[in-house]
Amino acid sequence: MARTLQTIHDSFARRKKDISDVGSDVFIEWMNFIGDFVYDHVKGTDPERFTDTDTTYTVSSLFQSSALPSDFNDESEWENGFYEIDSSSVDTSRRLARTGPGRRDAGYFIKGTNVIFTGIEDSSQFRLRYMPTRTELTALGDFFTIDGLTGGAVLVPDGKLRYLNAALDTLYNIWDDTVGAEGFADQRFVRQLDQLLTHIRKEPDAYCMTDFSSSF
Repeated sequence: MARTLQTIHDSFARRKKDISDVGSDVFIEWMNFIGDFVYDHVKGTDPERFTDTDTTYTVSSLFQSSALPSDFNDESEWENGFYEIDSSSVDTSRRLARTGPGRRDAGYFIKGTNVIFTGIEDSSQFRLRYMPTRTELTALGDFFTIDGLTGGAVLVPDGKLRYLNAALDTLYNIWDDTVGAEGFADQRFVRQLDQLLTHIRKEPDAYCMTDFSSSF
């Protein structure tokens, strides 16, 4: 469930009892700091949570240059990249390899905000799976998601509000110049971060069991 920044603000206010001296602009800035931090960590743990797959490319010429999506961040995470779409418009598992300037083998390389396809002269379609950039939050009514909207990918799952409170408490004590409290808050935050990343995983625990179906 996506939470608004206002909901997170109110929860933190209940924890600290009084944060009336913290303006909304400061609080929103803190939430952007936390958003960047958690996004960088979670996308490496569970990239499918944020992976965008809506962009397709039709390539029909050698060294074709095409614009990347405006929110493109990278495609370096596992199972991201350019995947071939077959003649029946069905996605396949065939992924283009990284090549480079002047290469004649089929592949691609990225140059600035463009992708350059190499070695592809017949008309072919590819679907890009990539990590999008996180949209900056600007208001307490924004949702704590990758794009600030209610339907966006949730940065911190429901039930993990204590993680956000722990992160905010660290930032609060830095802002309040309370060094001693900052140290304790940071320790609590590190424990919460460890729990968060432990429970956000792409696949569940699996155990290998011996197959006796062909045993004699």
